[in-house]
Amino acid sequence: LVVSVMHMAGDVAVFMSFFLVVLAGFVQAFLGVGLLSDSPLLLTWALLQGFLGRDTDQLSFLGLEQELPVIGPLLFFLFLCVTTILLLNLLTAQFAFTFQRVADNSRQEFALKRARLLVDRQPGRGTAPPPFNLIEVCLFPLGRE
Repeated sequence: LVVSVMHMAGDVAVFMSFFLVVLAGFVQAFLGVGLLSDSPLLLTWALLQGFLGRDTDQLSFLGLEQELPVIGPLLFFLFLCVTTILLLNLLTAQFAFTFQRVADNSRQEFALKRARLLVDRQPGRGTAPPPFNLIEVCLFPLGRE
């Protein structure tokens, strides 16, 4: 499970890079049609709020209905569709692929970890785990042989 979570963290990083590219593209599209050319940061914040589903009333705050009654809400709707449907499905597919890949390699990883454990526990190397091996070292300072 830990291995799959570590690999999925890489998947989240890939998803965030795709999301930032899409977000930058839509901010550029909004600025290209002449909407809020003075404040791209406010537009980016409004798009992020729309993606998170917190405040979709940002449409009226940005003045999309007044300035661009057709293209503004259409672009916002397209942004929401692309990010929520396509990108989140991409993230889900990446998670599934990563989990399947880790599950396929789990047998080999288990065998490798077990072999390392057996090599560490060979006679002459000490048999107690690390906190208790101090007792073993104190009782048998010259070894067991």
